[in-house]
Amino acid sequence: MHSLASASRRCLMRFTLPLLLAAFSLLTLRAADEAKKTFSVPAGAAAQTLKQFAQQAGREIVFSPEVVGEVKTKAVQGELTPRAALDAMLADTGLVAGQEQKTGAFAVRKGELPNGLRAAQSAQSDRPQTSASAADETIRLGEFVVAGAQLSIRRALADKRGETVVSDAISADEIGSIPDFGLGEALERVPGVAMVINNGRGESQFATLRGLNADYNSVLIDGLQLPSTETNRRNVSLDVIPSSLAKAINVYKTFTPEMDGNAIGGIMNLRTRSAYDSPGFFISARGNYGFYENRRQLHSTTPSGQAELTFSNTFGPRRQWGLVVSASYFRRDSSSLNSAIDTYSFYTAAGTLVPLTSPDVATATPVPDRRRWLAYDNVRERNGLFGKLEYAGTGRLRAHFTGGFFQHLNDEERQSNILVRSSAPVLVSPTTGTVAVANAQADFAAFYQDRRITYSEFGAESDLTPDSVVKFTTHYAIGDYHQTGLLDTYRIANTASLGYRYENTPGGFTYFGLNDPAYYYNAANYRTFEHGWTGDDNDEKILTLALDYARNAGSDARGLGFKAGVKYRHLDRAYDFFEENYRPTSAALLLSDALDPRATTPYNGRGQRIVNIDPVKAQAAFVANRSLYPLNSTNVARNLQADYTLTEAVTAVYAQAVYRRDRFTAIGGARFERTVLETTSNATRTLGAATTYVPAARKSDYDDVLPSLNLTYDVTATFRVRTAVSRSISRPNYDSLAAREVITDNGTGIVNISTGNPALKPRESTNLDASLEWYFSKDALLSVGLFRKELKNEFLRTAAVETAEINGIMTTTRTTSPRNLDSATINGVELAFTDTRLAFLPGPLAGLGVQLNATFLDIATSSIVMANGSTRRLPSLLESPEMRFNATLLYQIGKWSAQVSYKHTDPNLVAISTANVVDDRYFRDNDTFDAQLRYKLNKRWSFTLQAKNFTGERPARMIGLRQELLREELDNGRSWFTGVTYLFK
Repeated sequence: MHSLASASRRCLMRFTLPLLLAAFSLLTLRAADEAKKTFSVPAGAAAQTLKQFAQQAGREIVFSPEVVGEVKTKAVQGELTPRAALDAMLADTGLVAGQEQKTGAFAVRKGELPNGLRAAQSAQSDRPQTSASAADETIRLGEFVVAGAQLSIRRALADKRGETVVSDAISADEIGSIPDFGLGEALERVPGVAMVINNGRGESQFATLRGLNADYNSVLIDGLQLPSTETNRRNVSLDVIPSSLAKAINVYKTFTPEMDGNAIGGIMNLRTRSAYDSPGFFISARGNYGFYENRRQLHSTTPSGQAELTFSNTFGPRRQWGLVVSASYFRRDSSSLNSAIDTYSFYTAAGTLVPLTSPDVATATPVPDRRRWLAYDNVRERNGLFGKLEYAGTGRLRAHFTGGFFQHLNDEERQSNILVRSSAPVLVSPTTGTVAVANAQADFAAFYQDRRITYSEFGAESDLTPDSVVKFTTHYAIGDYHQTGLLDTYRIANTASLGYRYENTPGGFTYFGLNDPAYYYNAANYRTFEHGWTGDDNDEKILTLALDYARNAGSDARGLGFKAGVKYRHLDRAYDFFEENYRPTSAALLLSDALDPRATTPYNGRGQRIVNIDPVKAQAAFVANRSLYPLNSTNVARNLQADYTLTEAVTAVYAQAVYRRDRFTAIGGARFERTVLETTSNATRTLGAATTYVPAARKSDYDDVLPSLNLTYDVTATFRVRTAVSRSISRPNYDSLAAREVITDNGTGIVNISTGNPALKPRESTNLDASLEWYFSKDALLSVGLFRKELKNEFLRTAAVETAEINGIMTTTRTTSPRNLDSATINGVELAFTDTRLAFLPGPLAGLGVQLNATFLDIATSSIVMANGSTRRLPSLLESPEMRFNATLLYQIGKWSAQVSYKHTDPNLVAISTANVVDDRYFRDNDTFDAQLRYKLNKRWSFTLQAKNFTGERPARMIGLRQELLREELDNGRSWFTGVTYLFK
């Protein structure tokens, strides 16, 4: 099934793509071709700025000085049509412009309605292009008010069109916030973006771009790297960052030399708010009250929701100072159920076990080994505080100081029950059977997780001459991850009293029918196995210094320009694991002493219950019987083996040339990056009965030259072609680089070694891109993007038999380590269509809008060596679905607006087995629906009603030859929010 779907998509890409391109070319013949002009009109009194506009536009303009009076128009900068430039100048001034169709002359007068409603429009396209002013103001067309999601999409289109690289964007609405459920959910509307959910049961956490998982993309804030808040990943967790921080997020899919080189899939740059987004006094507030269908099972439900407050002002004699402060709070009180069949074994029809390494597994019968329910009670909180002080005087100097604190707290309790097969099954049919002997476990785990990012940035720039600028930036950021855990485990040893029958439904959760339910639910049969605590501490610090110089390189420049710079980034990372685990010696400590009488009933258990543990009672039993709980002998090893420190220093220099004409832009050059890595840890050596811990330190370095060329050509005023070629890298995860090493000689003749690999090479990619974009109105876009990525040095953790020197003796070893693989190739197509207002539809239907995008991948993967010595090609790249599709239907009429969003994701590889392909792990294809209804009472107050995952989709992880065996199903339920927003400016 999976291979058939892959073949179908390859056929789609190879045979229908020429038809798509031909259709696109025909559509462009309908595009308007009004000539663009270069505008540089400052904000000021209308009587003066309108004259400047007329000179730069080469058009006659008629107005009465008495009518325009002291009205202040907005600044306009960049390439626009005269119509678009004038609309941008007059937005929200109370003035409107009419245009004489034959001569093109303009007439400016006061509008009958407030906020600068426009009169007659030109028949030509008048969409603003690179003007920030045009993109950042609410624009009103007659009776139709562009606001909310429509305004956000319009601004995103303006951002995309104004860039000189292949990119996409999400942008703020009129209150300055991302009008979606959050940063992650909003990013999913971008072509080529997929989200990885926090443990499968939280919010969108990591973003994958163009078929490469999140570890190989960069997340920046105002162009600077943020620290990671994870123990093993390099990437930034988006669920830590509040949406109120971002004015917009630009997703760059091709690269220029000034951009960070550690990005093969792409770069996500969060552009923070500015006081000059809304000059003068501005305040916005948003509040939502949330209800989650899956409430906590063992605790009283507390309120869920979110609140955002943003204040900004510009002040000083010339408004040269700006201040913006934003605060946010989010709380989610809910529960999740993970229904898991942890492992399967494979048997012949005669009941003979087939080893997982045997190819006969493909035709054998799968038998479930372990049924496990994991019920989570969660309270998640996100706190955010952001501030920026800006100076934008009338002289040559501009400066800002920015600071932020973002925190994500997860207070989680997990009740888990396991039933484990411990005898050979008797197969009744290919999907049913019986098991005579089994064991069981009930365990409780509590985790308190604190992830936070704290950062500060100072930046200043000065105009050395009218066409040259120098810029200095320093940035310091800290990423923290702290988790404490509490664990209590109770077990029933192997017994025939836990015998059961099973019913294995392909694609569904396996039912285990107990022969003696009373025995299973009797708490006196469960004996204490362990009690203890764990702790994870990860601290990451980043210092960045950057200096840039540019001459004739701005968006309004023409001819040849130049830009160069140097950047130094120093990263320090330290990870420490702590465990204090106790194993009791007495068989008299029973679950009956710590039982929680409340039982929870899974939706898929046919009435079966989860046996719950009371952590307070379990702790009391531990204290009362402290002498019976000796320390576990593995504590010392586990406390020392995982710890490491790592330092990574990257020095980068770049130079790029910029050439601009009215319809053509070229940016080319190269970036050089030198990376120096140092890591320390403990090498654990167990030889015979002796175990020693030896401090180990390793160092590596590598250089990369990263050239790139981006070309942009405006075929018409509305049709743009982009092409790009570049080279980029992605550095391995920190836990793969850490020099941790465990050596074990158990007397079999082969010494086992598990180690990191500081010498691991970064993945390299040669990137080819082409994009065709038709902006057939200021609210609309039709685009086709093609890309190819030729990858080298893929890496994966694998095992190999080698020869190594141990204690001066050459020894045969089985070494498990991250290793570089051979090459891989990704071919992709991205299709996007957006029209926020289908104005050609009759009557109320004209308020409909639509946003569609799809991404198709054809991946030729690397090969790996399997445990039996054979070689196979990987079925896909990790976290890289071959097809994604998003659709959003928008509707606005009067004060009401609504949107319904649909998201489809193909099966998604999340873990690779070196034993057999049947044990590869996938996320099942997923279909999710969200909705939002909004009522705008007046220009200040509006109300919203939102529904998330309203069809109750359950993500699932699958295994099996055709991903037909359910491994885990995650039930997070539906959620609803009702909210209010307030805006004053």
